[in-house]
Amino acid sequence: MNNQELWPMIQTWLTTTGINILIALVILGAGILLAYAASRLVTRVLSKSHLDASFVAFIATALRIGISVLAAITALSQLGIPTTSIVTAFASCAVAIGLAMQSSLANIAGGMFLLITRPILTGDFVEVDGRTGTVKKIDIVSTVFLTPDNSQIIIPNGQLINKTIVNYSREDIRRLDLTFSVAYTADIAEAKRVIASELAKNPMVLDTPAASVTVDAHGDSAIIIGARPWCKGLDYLALKFDLNEKIKLSLDAAGIEIPYNKLDVYVTREDRKKD
Repeated sequence: MNNQELWPMIQTWLTTTGINILIALVILGAGILLAYAASRLVTRVLSKSHLDASFVAFIATALRIGISVLAAITALSQLGIPTTSIVTAFASCAVAIGLAMQSSLANIAGGMFLLITRPILTGDFVEVDGRTGTVKKIDIVSTVFLTPDNSQIIIPNGQLINKTIVNYSREDIRRLDLTFSVAYTADIAEAKRVIASELAKNPMVLDTPAASVTVDAHGDSAIIIGARPWCKGLDYLALKFDLNEKIKLSLDAAGIEIPYNKLDVYVTREDRKKD
């Protein structure tokens, strides 16, 4: 093939296939740029709302992937590749992958449920399966909790939505339930007065709702007195530790006995004879 025959072929290729490839690359590049721009815009707009940060991140990621895939299909169509068969093959692969990853899909569905219904939010202090911790991150597949001793707990979302969740951060105020044991010989009215006095003096105890001090039960070796003050959610643990210490000291100062288990040993005459 001489140069006179080759050059027209190159010109024909450049004016047909070459232009289509260039247009396809432009479409793909523009689509990817649009995907990232749209993702950033959605993140900026939704971040100003009351939506959870993890849900905002999921929406932005899904939008970016969706636009990128659409741009890729459009670029392939520009090259003359039949996209119908590609979409069909992609759907078939998606079904096969879905059947092989049922547990992962259950976790994704659980993540969608958590992000949409929002029973817990990032930063909430919750109890799950008897363990407490702060919600650090809610991903589409799993949720990460940080325990008070700074350990991480990672629970798949498919399991999490089937567990009982106690959210201690959802309400602004909480009631603290404390119990104190006093001897049967103690002055119950005085014991209640001492406890109520400590509640009234503590600045973390709210005036409304009012705190209560009651005789809860007659134990085997003590009278059980319950104290139920209300406080801000952020003050819960600090108030618990503070009242446990100060009420103990106040009961001691008032001469009110706090009983404890005692072991009485009796020595019989037979035991003395053996000695």
